[in-house]
Amino acid sequence: MQIAPNQLPNDIDALKALVSDQAIKLNDFTARNEQLQSKVLILQEQLNLALAKRYAASSEKISPDQVCMFDEAETAVDEAPDTDDDLIIVPAHTRKKRGRKPLPDNLPRVDVIHDLPESERRCDHDGRLLTEINEVISEQLDIIPAKIQVIRHIRNAKDIGQLGIDTHPGTPSCSCYLSPCGDPV
Repeated sequence: MQIAPNQLPNDIDALKALVSDQAIKLNDFTARNEQLQSKVLILQEQLNLALAKRYAASSEKISPDQVCMFDEAETAVDEAPDTDDDLIIVPAHTRKKRGRKPLPDNLPRVDVIHDLPESERRCDHDGRLLTEINEVISEQLDIIPAKIQVIRHIRNAKDIGQLGIDTHPGTPSCSCYLSPCGDPV
């Protein structure tokens, strides 16, 4: 509340009372100001702590003073004598067969035979007819809505027969016995 200079009393006692009133108000305002300043500092510290928790690095840092705390366990282990009493004998066990389980036998099977065309059934080197030596079967599950079946892919492997004489496995009579990658055809 401002008092205009022309409204100030001319009496000295009234002026003294006015000055003491103003001094008391000033003390109240400074005390309130100090309280608010301390509250602002506390709130600023809480904000800084919250920001540090949210955005600061989250890894644990070890101060150099704390490194020696972890040496005690290592020295205790180094001092312990080695004993053979700690050996554990594990009995042998069997493992489960790896790979895909066979498809159920009760499903109907459709055979799709992949065979060489007539033009490729002869040896490129001597023209002899290739004979069947093996059959490779792979099964594929085919699900048709309201119908389930197994499609079997059968590939006939061919070899050159020498006039009915059975050749020893692994000693082909011709180089066409092997496919380009080295597998039997």
